[in-house]
Amino acid sequence: MLQTVPAFYAQAFAAGYQHCPGCNELAPLGGIEPEILPAPFYRRLGIALECPSCGKTTSGIFSLCVTYPPAYQFVLEHERCVIDPEEFIEYEGQPAILASISDVLSSARITLILQCQTLELLASFKR
Repeated sequence: MLQTVPAFYAQAFAAGYQHCPGCNELAPLGGIEPEILPAPFYRRLGIALECPSCGKTTSGIFSLCVTYPPAYQFVLEHERCVIDPEEFIEYEGQPAILASISDVLSSARITLILQCQTLELLASFKR
């Protein structure tokens, strides 16, 4: 699954649509937006598809974040990780999203900086 997730979203961002995971109908990309989830997730950022048949479906950006090699490696090396809330920030003069994963057994943390429109990985920092 990890190898197919980036292609799924890459096509959605490039073409402006993707096939709905529920019914396979073409669904326009709604963009990146806050989603409200039950505890313990609360407010997260998600990638929204607007399916004409199924309605809006949102997938948390974390599903894409862990496919980037630095984050994937971090998760493999740290058995107890938590996803920190994402934030909109400015990075090198452009809007971006800050996404972090922390190890609960140590002070280890990886921070990803993602381009706001395409979720392209701009930078990663380990602590």
